[in-house]
Amino acid sequence: MKIIPRHSMLGYGILLGILAMPALGQETNQENKKPERMKVVGSHIKRIDSEGASPVISISRDDISSSGANTVSQLLKNYTGSSFGARSSTSGNAAAGAETVSLKGLGATRTLVLLNGRRLLKDPLLQAPDLSLIPTTAVERVEILNEGASALYGSDAVGGVVNIITRKDFSGSEFFARKSWTKEEGGGKATAGWIGGSADENSNYVGVVSYTEEESIRSSNRVGEAGLTSSTGNPGTYYDANDNSYAFPDCPAADLVTNSDGTSQCRFDYTKYSDVKPEVKRLSGMFNYQYDITPDVSLFTSFGVSQARTRDQFAPSPSRGLVISAEAADELGLSDLLPEIEPGEQVKFDYRFLELGPRKFRQEINTIQLATGFEGVLLNNYDWMVGVSQARTSRLNMTTEGIAVKDKVVDAINTGAYNPFDPSSSELNNLDSFSYKPFSQQISQQRQVDARISGEIMELGAGPWAFAIGGSFALDEYHVKYDDLTLRSNVTSGIAGEGDGSRDVKSMFLEFGLLPIEDLEVQIAARYDEYSDFGDTLNPKLSLGYSIADSLLLRTSYGTGFKAPDLDQLYDGPSNGFPRFFDPVACEANPDNANDCKAQQHETVQGGNRDLKEETFVSFNIGLIYQPTADFNLSLDYNDIVLEDVISRDTDSALSGILDAVERGIDVEQYGVKIERDGNSRIVLMTAPNLNLARREVKTVTLQAGYRLNLGIGRLKFDTMHSHILSYKEEPFPGLGVEELRGLDDRPIYRNNTTFTYQSIDRNHGVQLLARTIGDYKGVEVQGERAKMPAHVEWDVNYTWTTPIDSTVELGAINVLQKRYPIDPEAGGVDIDIYNITGTSYYLGYSQRI
Repeated sequence: MKIIPRHSMLGYGILLGILAMPALGQETNQENKKPERMKVVGSHIKRIDSEGASPVISISRDDISSSGANTVSQLLKNYTGSSFGARSSTSGNAAAGAETVSLKGLGATRTLVLLNGRRLLKDPLLQAPDLSLIPTTAVERVEILNEGASALYGSDAVGGVVNIITRKDFSGSEFFARKSWTKEEGGGKATAGWIGGSADENSNYVGVVSYTEEESIRSSNRVGEAGLTSSTGNPGTYYDANDNSYAFPDCPAADLVTNSDGTSQCRFDYTKYSDVKPEVKRLSGMFNYQYDITPDVSLFTSFGVSQARTRDQFAPSPSRGLVISAEAADELGLSDLLPEIEPGEQVKFDYRFLELGPRKFRQEINTIQLATGFEGVLLNNYDWMVGVSQARTSRLNMTTEGIAVKDKVVDAINTGAYNPFDPSSSELNNLDSFSYKPFSQQISQQRQVDARISGEIMELGAGPWAFAIGGSFALDEYHVKYDDLTLRSNVTSGIAGEGDGSRDVKSMFLEFGLLPIEDLEVQIAARYDEYSDFGDTLNPKLSLGYSIADSLLLRTSYGTGFKAPDLDQLYDGPSNGFPRFFDPVACEANPDNANDCKAQQHETVQGGNRDLKEETFVSFNIGLIYQPTADFNLSLDYNDIVLEDVISRDTDSALSGILDAVERGIDVEQYGVKIERDGNSRIVLMTAPNLNLARREVKTVTLQAGYRLNLGIGRLKFDTMHSHILSYKEEPFPGLGVEELRGLDDRPIYRNNTTFTYQSIDRNHGVQLLARTIGDYKGVEVQGERAKMPAHVEWDVNYTWTTPIDSTVELGAINVLQKRYPIDPEAGGVDIDIYNITGTSYYLGYSQRI
């Protein structure tokens, strides 16, 4: 993927000839063309193809085509500003198949995503837009604002803003198809679709239809060598009257872990059963239409619909804390079978129901988006727009196999119909009669009315005084429903809670663009937001751009911002999960047990908190742009963000922070956190509600450079983008103090993309070579030690041929040198949000214009 800067110049074309940075693939000989004003992310004021004083990156249509990405999420996963990666399509969770973007490592919920300038609907579970539903074939370009921008866009614009611009100026009809194959088993993809459009004097339209299939990937085929196991096995682990753990007598030697004190566990290799990526089938359609009612007034309509279906499986269902009554234990003769159990004692045990088979899941995600309105020009000077939009996402989750009704299982054990300590002797050979198919549905919905007007007020100083003013009213809704047995925690899959919430948001913004003296551009913006559920907030921003010399621009900005609590953080009912993190208390209590002294899966329960307040932040940016010639450009930007009252989601690092607080003697219960442990000090259950607890400070540097060389037989281009984390500090829990986390725990120090592109003089042949580098970091800390994850480089290659019959042939390879990603067993193998878990793949594409 090639990432290039947009044309960068000081306000409204004054310094256009000095600082223009043409995008690769565009012709620079445009002297005879009348400059066209356009709106670029980072400002509501239209400019002459200008970036202004804000750091904006643009991914062009050519870059998108040569990236090999089928969806916008796959495209942005490789963007260097996604410092610690972004959520990839994963299995074993209620949002399987969904993918997001996260700028500066601040999280997907702190990156604002726009579609044609409008806020994109959030996934009801992730509370961030699912970008896997947008096919790259529908996208003209992607603009990325690399700084906080609440003064312009409101909530979520913490790490930056991504604006996805769909194709609007396509005439004709084109069919396309692409197929990819993987070197390792699983992960292949196939895409096919159509794009068509037409334009006349008064109207134009573009429609896109795309269908994609992606194969699942089994964990054992990618991280089998990591030796990942779970503490809940089959055979299982039981407990004596003092809560000491012991493996079932028939536990295989390979799964048996014996401690120095004589206790033991029977563990389980779940990678043989679990998918790391699901099977996905997506159908997407988009339609854009514009009609000029008069020369100064136009009607616009944008419509999008998508459906995604996923299938995946996970290891057989685990259940902890099951109890056999004393009477049933005596009837089954467990005191004879289990040496540590006395007659007349009940038996508590953990067990994985292998008899039920793997848990198999199906999901269906339906999304519909509609925006329509009017826009135009008033008095030949003022651009205006009035629009309405509505969007809805529905996610239906179904478990088709592998779950049982807990009461029925316990009753069968207590009546002797089923003996998990000796399944072969039971009257029932399996638990099919107890199987159950849980289901859930999550819905997000947004309705919005917005309006704005912009233009020039007067001449002031060295240029026009421009302005933009606007407002919006939005209604957001969130609903989560579960089946009755799941709500009553009567299934082996765990507990879940329903959630319902809604809010309305009223917003107004004001922006000014000034040129008080020659060579100085000033942007002043402020926005007021009023939320019905937590209150109001006012956030200003000041941006400056100053031309130091004919080829050198200095730009800087300072602003405040906020992130509203997500609806699920406010209104969710309690639900459980099994994240992986290190428990120092259990390690200290059981120092001879290797498994207690490394990261493990632990059952946690988290739920909503209606008393949450907004997160706040301060953002500062300063940078230089240097362009001595039309063929060379260089930019360097420094960004500093400080966040307060951060709401830590149920992440491994957040939960690890809680345990660090416990180890240091901090009373976590005063914050609503509860930790239940067994007699061996191992976690049985952790309950951690959403709270405004953390503080985060992030400092980054972004370097871009581009060079073009005409060879006579064609054109050679070089582009590089480097994003470097200077500091990533966080106080994960009150009282711990601020810790430097740069280069630790899945936080690479840097990311770099370097691209070499050759295009023939007739523009019919193109070759691109891309090096994607993910910097080094240290893995999860266990007993003071961290495994080093070395820098990882993958090379991609792409060849494109435009044929004489108006078609295009594309050949390419992702990770052509077959570089293997680093594995950290303590962190659960490989972080697929950072690395390319699919591995080496080869693709062939074909498109035909008609």
